[in-house]
Amino acid sequence: MSAFDVFQVSDKVAELLTASELLPFGVSAVADPAPEYELEELDALHVAVCPTHVYLADSSRGERRHQAMIQIGFIQRIGEKSLIPPLVQLEQQTADFFRHREFAVDGLSCHVTDTEMDPLYDPDRFRENGEFLGVVILEIEALEAVDKSYCIGN
Repeated sequence: MSAFDVFQVSDKVAELLTASELLPFGVSAVADPAPEYELEELDALHVAVCPTHVYLADSSRGERRHQAMIQIGFIQRIGEKSLIPPLVQLEQQTADFFRHREFAVDGLSCHVTDTEMDPLYDPDRFRENGEFLGVVILEIEALEAVDKSYCIGN
């Protein structure tokens, strides 16, 4: 088994979402550890995937359990309230798509253990800038075999 790399997991989530055909035509999910957009770029929907947390725990003497939190951000300047429900629906479909999904990343088996939408959308950002911002959060668990060959007595 390979070592856990949260950025590879983020890349895989972006790849799976883009391949899912949930996103509008011409929109791709992009793995980006620090997404930034200029205001004029937000006329089109942007979908950014970035890791936010990694927790490491020993699940047994021979393996480590990694829990990663990956955020999928949906941002677009929309200007009118009627466009909020379709974007929230896209978030919900995305959360459903990833719920309990299993996938491999560089030989590691990953499993989505929880999904949530927080914020579902940001009303203040809409009122102030006419922008939609919603986030789907994935909690992903991966197990990694521990190499004990370096330990004394092995």
